[in-house]
Amino acid sequence: MIRQNIKISFLIIMLIAFQSCFDLGLYISEVPLGSPTGQKPDKDLIGIWERISDKSTPDDSGSIEFTLFNEHEYVIRVHGGNEKNLARAFIVKVGKFFFLNIQELSENERKFVFCSYKISDSKDLVLNFVSDSLFKEYEPKSSRKLFKFIRKNLDNPELFDKETKILLVKKEN
Repeated sequence: MIRQNIKISFLIIMLIAFQSCFDLGLYISEVPLGSPTGQKPDKDLIGIWERISDKSTPDDSGSIEFTLFNEHEYVIRVHGGNEKNLARAFIVKVGKFFFLNIQELSENERKFVFCSYKISDSKDLVLNFVSDSLFKEYEPKSSRKLFKFIRKNLDNPELFDKETKILLVKKEN
């Protein structure tokens, strides 16, 4: 399992590095939550978002750039230190949550990770990643089963990994 987590992608490692977390604890899926054509992109996501660092970790810097790829998908560029990486992402709505389906582009396996996102009233971007804790004994093999399982567990506190909640602010042009 640790070997699979290490292989998943630099994108995910960068997002987690924002939290200085070595043990990923993210749910990594063979299938997406749904189809890219199911939801239009949120134009408010487009742009460069910078990590809001807290005083205890001043070196937690980096940015995530969302660019519209087509009418349903984004290209995500993650910048951190000397490293850069690309991913594709699209939105799937589950209940009241909007989930980004993130697939790193340089990996051969092309697996998915998921995070709910919300742009707050103060225009901060909050990303909250799906934890692997609910999936220890159940591995959905289709997008439909995964969607139903996540919808059933939206109120379960174990769905999201509190260690990987990331807060970003949009960079002014």
